[in-house]
Parts: sequence; structure tokens; C-alpha cells
Amino acid sequence: MRRRLEDKVAIITGGTSGIGRRTVEIFAEEGASVLIAARREDDGHELSDRLGDKVDFLKTDVSLETDVKRMIGYAVDRFGKLDCLFNNAGVPATHGSIATIPFYHEESTRNFLAEEFFAKFSTDVLLLEATPKDLKRLIKRMDAGRDYFPLLDADIMKN
Repeated sequence: MRRRLEDKVAIITGGTSGIGRRTVEIFAEEGASVLIAARREDDGHELSDRLGDKVDFLKTDVSLETDVKRMIGYAVDRFGKLDCLFNNAGVPATHGSIATIPFYHEESTRNFLAEEFFAKFSTDVLLLEATPKDLKRLIKRMDAGRDYFPLLDADIMKN
């Protein structure tokens, strides 16, 4: 392997099974330091132990604001920086047609909150080394860019 992620640091949520687990393995094979953030403690410790010193596990429920804040801080304390946040965590989908799912649905709300918490707590850390070009690309991808980047020069916000 080419080790394309050497010296990069990533948090991968939901990293104890399925797509998340395989992503952790690939990132580690490519040289990244990885924090697995998930709820399944036994699986998380097994995977981090198997993949070596550059991989760590932190029990995290991404629907809890305190857990997400702790997760970001832990990754930066452990690895010195944060380059990538791979949000793979979620809860099983509700079964039924869209007409039968209530407007307020606990699982959907939990997934939405996780996205909000990621943006809230990771933005400052991820932007430490960002260039104006990086910022422009990031802002174009974030629906709530103006809420999370209030101090940016207005020129960066333009197309």
C-alpha cells in the first residue's frame, strides 16, 4: 500500500462494525492515526488492539453533545491534531412508508443532532491549518456555513 494517509489523524464514528470498521482498517493500513468512536466497547478495544498504537478507541454516543465534545478533545490530545472526521454512526432506519413515520422521530433526531454536534465542536480544530481555498470548499458543502464561520471574511463566503 502507498500509505497515502501517513501523518493524518481521523476520527471514525460507528467504527466497530460494517462500513465504519472497514474504513478504520483501511485508514490504518494507509498510515493514518485513527480514533474509533462508537458505543460497542468490546469490539472497539479488540479492533484498536489488533491495529496497533496508531489506533485508539473511545466509547462515544454521537447523539450526546458531551460525548462529541469529549471525542474531539480526546483525539487532539492523543494525536496532536485532527485532519478528518468520518461520520458513519447512526441508528437503524425506521421501517414503514414515509407516510407512517411520525414527523418527530427519535432515531432521526439523534442522527441530525450528531451532525450538528460535529460541526459545533470540530470546526475550530479542523480549520487550524486550512487555507482560504480549503475554507471556501468547506463552506460550500455546509448548509449552515454562516452559523459556524461568523468571523470569516465576507469575500471567502462568495462564490
